Amino acid sequence: GSKVRTSTRLNKGNVSIGSVAVNLAENYFDDLKNRSILIIGSGEGASLVAKSLRQREVEFMITSRTLERAKSFADTAGGHPISFESALSGLKGYDVVFVSTTAPYFLITYERISKAMLARKKGMLVFDLSNPRTVEDHISMIRGIKLINMDQIAEIAENNLRLRKNEIASAEKIIDTEAKSFADILKSRRVEQ
Repeated sequence: GSKVRTSTRLNKGNVSIGSVAVNLAENYFDDLKNRSILIIGSGEGASLVAKSLRQREVEFMITSRTLERAKSFADTAGGHPISFESALSGLKGYDVVFVSTTAPYFLITYERISKAMLARKKGMLVFDLSNPRTVEDHISMIRGIKLINMDQIAEIAENNLRLRKNEIASAEKIIDTEAKSFADILKSRRVEQ
């Protein structure tokens, strides 16, 4: 197993939506530990992002429709709960915002982000991991905003999965070679006894 991992790219490239999103944020900012991060949502997508952030020992805020839901999420997945209203009115304080909800309307609007950016000197990275989308696409036209949506992240995850699948033949070849070598060792030990 170790030889397969070191000799092939079978374990390279994230394939989870949450891991891909956090990896993109990390590449964008170099280091997430000194960034202010908000996750909006408490479902599976938010959990995958939270897990990836925790693995990197990165602190984050979490909000959901109700503070109780945010607290429950924080108890199981990590993060510091914040009320929904405080999170949306305080967008200016975040460097990275991950949105993963099932809301039937836009939570992150052009108006909200425009207002937040008036009070910021630095840029902001926004991920829309929702289906349907809950971030207005045209926020990307605001200076300092980088918007990455679910389609872009899914494409990266799919490419990484494809690369991994291409490595299967190499991994099988290593396994066959090592299995034959192991069988030869067992045969020689039987002969020696």
